Amino acid sequence: MEQVLAKLQEAVEIKNSIAKQEALLWQKLSEALTSYLHSQGLGEQRRGIPFSNKAVPTHMNTKKAAKYLGIGYNTMHQWRTSGRGPKFIKIGRYIRYRITDLEDFLSQNASYSSSYEKK
Repeated sequence: MEQVLAKLQEAVEIKNSIAKQEALLWQKLSEALTSYLHSQGLGEQRRGIPFSNKAVPTHMNTKKAAKYLGIGYNTMHQWRTSGRGPKFIKIGRYIRYRITDLEDFLSQNASYSSSYEKK
């Protein structure tokens, strides 16, 4: 019985050693990927929009704005036409959304409860 327990203890120690090595491997891979992205001019990613030290876009079209908010293009269009969505800018026939307006819209619609409450 003691031999079996000793073998089990040895197996657990090997497993723990492998787990530590695996964690270190993932950390090194993550560092390498981050380093590569920075060397290519790509930085942190936020809501699917790449940010870098290069010029950061301040405006986006409806499709990108909808993706930024995590909603569908049609929903964004309906919100715009009914006046319920975020502020937008119309430049000729083009619709553009400022990132600051999208962030404000998200902040204004933050809630602590999912129950319906008419304003």
